[in-house]
Amino acid sequence: MRRFPPGSGGSTGLEPIHWIDVPEPSEFVEVRVSAALRADMAADLRRPDLADLGERFAVEDPPLYAMAARVRAAALGGRPLSDLEGEALVGAALRNAIIRLGGRPRHGTRQGLDRRRLQRVAEYIDAHLAGPLTLAELADVAAVSRYHFARMFTRAVGLTPHAYVQSRRMDRARTALAAGASAREAAHTAGYVQGHSFRRALQRAFGP
Repeated sequence: MRRFPPGSGGSTGLEPIHWIDVPEPSEFVEVRVSAALRADMAADLRRPDLADLGERFAVEDPPLYAMAARVRAAALGGRPLSDLEGEALVGAALRNAIIRLGGRPRHGTRQGLDRRRLQRVAEYIDAHLAGPLTLAELADVAAVSRYHFARMFTRAVGLTPHAYVQSRRMDRARTALAAGASAREAAHTAGYVQGHSFRRALQRAFGP
């Protein structure tokens, strides 16, 4: 039996997974990170050998906790977790875990996206608001590293990619509603499933 501090986490390594016995009722959030993302992140941090983190438990790590808490909240009916937000949370937790084990960050750029790249990304977002969007595909549109894209976009726009996409979706939904669309139609246009989450998002963006 192992004891883990509340809010701690870790990694199970490659399959097969060794399940954990604990002496009291506990909650666990399991997030499976693709092999491609792990390999890319480890290579970017100049430690390709850390694509597999191995078995590590009872790690108290703020980015890991933030990811788990947000995933848990969404799974229990809280604010839905978008692909962009989920990818950013997973990336931050994975990046921090590799750095803790000796990963070496490359010198990050302090520049924002230039006007032409930003325009391409904005047009791509508007053309794909009804479907899922990921940081990887937006970085490809901008032709920059996915690990620098979010920082460069935020410097250029003043909003994170997730916040910008949510804002554009809400603007599109409001326009659809003003044109006479039903709530279901507006939600679909903005990439939402009609329901409480859509109504809450509208209220947060524009008030009751």
